[in-house]
Amino acid sequence: MKKTILATMLTSLFAATTAHSAMMHDADGISVELYGDVEVQAINTTDENEGKKIQLDEANFGVKTAYDITDDVAAIGVISFESITSNDNDNGATLDDAYVGFSSGKYGTLTVGKQVTLFDDAGIGGDYQFGFNDFYEQTTSSEQVIKYTVDKGTYYGGIAYIVNSDDDDGLRAIDGKLGVRFSGVDLTAFYGESDLAGGGETKNLNLEARYTIDKLTLATAYATTDMDGGNDIQSFGLAATYQVNTNVQLAVGYANIDEDNAEDENQYYANASYAFSSNVNTYFEIGGTDADNTELGYVAGMAISF
Repeated sequence: MKKTILATMLTSLFAATTAHSAMMHDADGISVELYGDVEVQAINTTDENEGKKIQLDEANFGVKTAYDITDDVAAIGVISFESITSNDNDNGATLDDAYVGFSSGKYGTLTVGKQVTLFDDAGIGGDYQFGFNDFYEQTTSSEQVIKYTVDKGTYYGGIAYIVNSDDDDGLRAIDGKLGVRFSGVDLTAFYGESDLAGGGETKNLNLEARYTIDKLTLATAYATTDMDGGNDIQSFGLAATYQVNTNVQLAVGYANIDEDNAEDENQYYANASYAFSSNVNTYFEIGGTDADNTELGYVAGMAISF
């Protein structure tokens, strides 16, 4: 595989991992990249009893590598770590991703190891902190994930299977997604099933639609959760983002959560962001809910990635 083909495939493959990376080595069919980000926030949460604080929202780094096997197939590996620092002075880092696999521009990507599943991609909001909650009850990460994905531009999809939960208690999960893109429209369907620790299972369906015209993107989502021995949930959301110019973006969102044996909950957010570059972003967001014991939340943050 030529370096240009390998680089293109890696960019697509690791797009969900990070938007940026620093190439450490790219020669003789071997590519090694370092990536990471740090994000700090000044926040007043929606919990009326919590108050204001400075918090570390993101702090992680990782290495991704690809080894050219044929003109279309590469062996790949990723290892990353994330901070577990909190306001309770618990400091350190924990393993975030660790997986290996094969990637082909023609046939897709197969990975095995510690990673997120397909349902982790679900969501339409352009929020930073006060996004939609309770849209699904699906297990979305484990050390024992087998995942296959493919993206052909006009259509994409994949499937992921959790062999066991992290403590080997026999709990399994499976999920997948299918999507199509055409004329500024992006339609995605997610479906998943997860074993519950107390017995039974939960079944989740999430349908999303996006439409982009010029600088405006509109999105809507409908989700259902059918839970054995628990309350079923139906959710509906709307979101919009507007790219004012190269640096400034505005976003708003609203969601309604209808859970059995509970009052409906309405959630909302609005934000504005300013990007100094593709690696440096600042933002301010407000958000809230009509649930009990909550108040208007607001956050100002800055994120730097490489």
